[in-house]
Amino acid sequence: MVFARVNKAEVEKILIQGNQINGKFFERFFLTDADEKNYEGSAWKDPDGYPKLSEVQRESHARWGRPSQIFLSPYLFHSLEGRVIVQSSGYSHSFALSLSVCADWERRFGKSLISRSIYPHVRGIPVLSRSGRYVLKMLVNGAVRKVCIDEFLPVKSEGEVELMCSSSLGREEIWACLYEKAYFKLHGSYDFTGWTSCEDLHALCGWIPEEIHLHSMEGGGGGGGGGGEEVVISAVPVENVDSGSDDGIVEGEVERSNDRYCCFCSPTRCCRLILIDASVVSLYHSFASERTSL
Repeated sequence: MVFARVNKAEVEKILIQGNQINGKFFERFFLTDADEKNYEGSAWKDPDGYPKLSEVQRESHARWGRPSQIFLSPYLFHSLEGRVIVQSSGYSHSFALSLSVCADWERRFGKSLISRSIYPHVRGIPVLSRSGRYVLKMLVNGAVRKVCIDEFLPVKSEGEVELMCSSSLGREEIWACLYEKAYFKLHGSYDFTGWTSCEDLHALCGWIPEEIHLHSMEGGGGGGGGGGEEVVISAVPVENVDSGSDDGIVEGEVERSNDRYCCFCSPTRCCRLILIDASVVSLYHSFASERTSL
């Protein structure tokens, strides 16, 4: 086996070049970015501006509002449950699906996967930002990078106040809205449709994706991946699933979209996650069973 000598200066140069994405700069996340003082002060507004709205949002004359203008008592997290995430129409459903899967994984296994990737923190717990400034960690271009956003969210400009982005049904929590806004800022627009849940989850939690196409599994083989391990998939209606059961199925549902399966298969071990998305099975492997999040 031949090992190439790594030139640290060259690696650093490449990582710095990776800061520029879609005309904006996303630097690597450092411990100093977690300092509570970074999130103090008066109302903060993102100098990069808002992500471009989708066509449907623009046609509805969406405007931007603060959580305090939308909800009576907004909070960051109530409890992580994928089943309450609802998707606004007009753009890709894959990211909301990915958020739902991550939320249900945390709920089932009691470990942090994405919930600690949003700042500010107080004693290690994510909280609402007093200044309206948030930083989210995402794995992009070979490094964990920080995506800075303000608290403004897209809402309908007429009639009853209604969010025009992914949100938690019937709850005044904003974590799903903020994760989605940060992701679409990274990719330039709410119109972004270039990735799938495979890439979404890799950016969110750093797990290594592996795709197995269902047609390659016909004929009795497990098909690909896992060192020859047989992959057994059981797709059942979401409404008939007990989220607390031990059969490997976790409850969760996102608005149905064409040929997307609306059920999520949980791993039987903490280092595995399986997502059924159309004709592809995506298996996500963590770097190690004890390392679950970025």
